[in-house]
Amino acid sequence: MKAFIVAACLTASPVFAYDTMTSETCENSWDALNDAIIPYKEIFQAVTQTKVELTADGWCEVHVRQLDWDGAAQSSWRDKGLSGLGFRIETVDALLTGKGLPDAIAIRLNDFEVGTRNYDASLRLRRMPDEGQLVVESYTLRHEDGSGIAASMIMDGAYFSSIGNMQTSLISMRVSDLRAQVVINQPLLNDLDVDLTDVNRASVGNALRDVPRWQVSTDSRQAFLAMVADKEGTMDVEISSESGLGIMQAALPFLNMPDAHNDDDIATAVGVALSGVTIDVSWKSGEF
Repeated sequence: MKAFIVAACLTASPVFAYDTMTSETCENSWDALNDAIIPYKEIFQAVTQTKVELTADGWCEVHVRQLDWDGAAQSSWRDKGLSGLGFRIETVDALLTGKGLPDAIAIRLNDFEVGTRNYDASLRLRRMPDEGQLVVESYTLRHEDGSGIAASMIMDGAYFSSIGNMQTSLISMRVSDLRAQVVINQPLLNDLDVDLTDVNRASVGNALRDVPRWQVSTDSRQAFLAMVADKEGTMDVEISSESGLGIMQAALPFLNMPDAHNDDDIATAVGVALSGVTIDVSWKSGEF
């Protein structure tokens, strides 16, 4: 069922689902989002410094001349590595009237600075309240050379009716299904601050010491090691968990490791973090 939901979300065309916006609706919905997410306007002055316009392709585009993040020093979004932010909303009336949340929202970022290069990024979220799920229909981070990330994900335990409730319930949500494709080259690894120098067959084998082969197969381990060796190609990843992988399970084992941790500490933490999780990895080497 979960795989069907992911497939349906990815194959459905989101173009026809989002509301037809006007310039006024764009302005009002942006104000509503800011009221919900940034209530302390005396500290975050960005709200009063924005202009939201409707673009030819139906997106609401946010123009910001200056951002006052600390109450004093001002800088442009361009200086912060971002030249444009756009959004689209499905069932925007729920947001504008304060009676609930939109069914879906899409966000796109142009010239988003990561490391030393600029990327285009996008995120499409859909709320499924009857199933208690928050679906990441798609997340993309793409450089003009073709490298980047594309992913979709289902999060269970998403029982909330407002943005405020969503922020507080994030810690209890659990990832039950994640699919990603990463088109890799060395510049992407550098921008993401991924250093594979010390990763080898021995270190991977030790880290997965307590993880059974039915969770991470021999083929998946070999595919990962091939990626480490090649550092250029396409990696496909599927992660699933019947009970769901929550932030507490994923993060706490590593946060609780002693500062002077050893290989055994790492293996124990990985084993706990991946309990009940299945990971499938495939790798295609070469230029893309």
